[in-house]
Amino acid sequence: MMKNYTTILFLILGYLAVAQQDYQANGNSGFGGFFGNSSLNVTNDGTTISFSLTSQNTGFNDGFVFYFDTGAAGRNVIDTDVEDTGDSGRRAISNADDQGNGSIVTFPTGFEASYAVHVDSDFAGIFQIPSTGTVGMNELVFVNSANLDYNDGTVVNFTINFSDLGLEATDSFDFLGVYGNSGNAFTSNEGYGLSSAIADNIGGDDFSFENAFTYASTASVADDLKTNLKVFYNSNGLNFRGYQGTASIQVYNTLGQRVFDLRSKELMNSTIIPARLSGGNMYIVKVSTPTSTVTRKIVVK
Repeated sequence: MMKNYTTILFLILGYLAVAQQDYQANGNSGFGGFFGNSSLNVTNDGTTISFSLTSQNTGFNDGFVFYFDTGAAGRNVIDTDVEDTGDSGRRAISNADDQGNGSIVTFPTGFEASYAVHVDSDFAGIFQIPSTGTVGMNELVFVNSANLDYNDGTVVNFTINFSDLGLEATDSFDFLGVYGNSGNAFTSNEGYGLSSAIADNIGGDDFSFENAFTYASTASVADDLKTNLKVFYNSNGLNFRGYQGTASIQVYNTLGQRVFDLRSKELMNSTIIPARLSGGNMYIVKVSTPTSTVTRKIVVK
């Protein structure tokens, strides 16, 4: 499976190793900081993805949701079409409005949530999010338990099999997360990919995530910086983020024809390269350095 817009790294050169990556929450503490003042370690053994969230604070009194973009068709917005109140996990994922606190949740450009995991102090569950149509009572598809390991401390562990997300062991995914009251969908300002500038709890207001994180299931020891490269296309052209250095860039259409070629371009952490690509098509973006080659699939609407 290839990841639309931002993920799936094909590391052509370099030694490949099982990836262990760490991520930091936004630092906010509207609900006491258990989630906002935490870090997340993600690793895998080729079958199972292990998540270990370590907080600076005690008081895991609410629940958190991580949304996953796996490359499968998903939703860029969780709006009133998604209103599953079958249980607390489904209510939290839907950010349902049955108790007056529902929010319309907008993900970053290119991020389509196809799965989510809801975790509270008693249970962790994986759900599939239908990509189209309305989603009512119990229509978020329960996939599997996420094997919660929590003992009233500051560390929350849970696991997900690659197969639970429709992935192979070499696939990558994007994710982001938010913390709130799972019983009534009142949302805090604590999150992963949620702006630290949100001073107050969100409550029932609509909100947008600022960015997503990428987990690459394999990482190159020789070139691990390249695992941070993100590519997407908008009206300004090709957008490159997360990598700084000189690279050559080629874009190919689905017939294998090269439609864009730029050699020895200096990429900064955020670089826009003017390029005209026809809408309604899929393209492969190839980014090459002297030590590695990375490809991305993008869809131009």
